[in-house]
Amino acid sequence: EILKFRENYVPLNLPCFRVASYNILADRYCDSDFSAKYLYPFCPRKWLNLSYRIQIVIKELLAYKCDVICLQECDKKSFDNVLKH
Repeated sequence: EILKFRENYVPLNLPCFRVASYNILADRYCDSDFSAKYLYPFCPRKWLNLSYRIQIVIKELLAYKCDVICLQECDKKSFDNVLKH
């Protein structure tokens, strides 16, 4: 929907670029028993797992077709193991 909105209302002959800002939730904030019990009790434990979440994040970010992506809470583990490649 966002992409369709942009394509419908921004003239295509204008130079432009896309920027996305996305909070990927640092793994250290959701991989403990404390976070599962008190911070995210409504969320199934498997959804808090980095290997599950990161695939969804990557798919969504690629769909935006951005020129610039700014990530919040991107810890070194997430970047080095997954996003850098």
